Amino acid sequence: MKARIFFVCLAGAALLLSACSEKSSAPSAPAAHVAPYRVVETFNVGETVYVRSLALDEPKNTLWVGTSVGVVEVDTATRDMRGTYTRENGMANEYVFSIFVDSKGQKWMGTNGGGASRFDGTTW
Repeated sequence: MKARIFFVCLAGAALLLSACSEKSSAPSAPAAHVAPYRVVETFNVGETVYVRSLALDEPKNTLWVGTSVGVVEVDTATRDMRGTYTRENGMANEYVFSIFVDSKGQKWMGTNGGGASRFDGTTW
């Protein structure tokens, strides 16, 4: 499972970082018609692992990747995995549908059937 999460982590980071750092080469047009960024890479995480959410915590240079088997924390500067989190760490459920980083830097994970989990960087 850790190998799959690590792959999800690297691929998710590459996708989000590439999409956020590369401007579209499309001609200028009204913002309502042309997205300012384009997807430059896609990835497959396997038949049994699904990426359901991505959240960027810019002040901490962290990408949070919510999957069907837990949450992966990725350093956006180095693209290294900082950690993986599941029920064993205190999450309500591994299947994460949404992630939100609030103004205090706390991470909120909406899970499937487990409710919400909050992570302050140290405790759940």
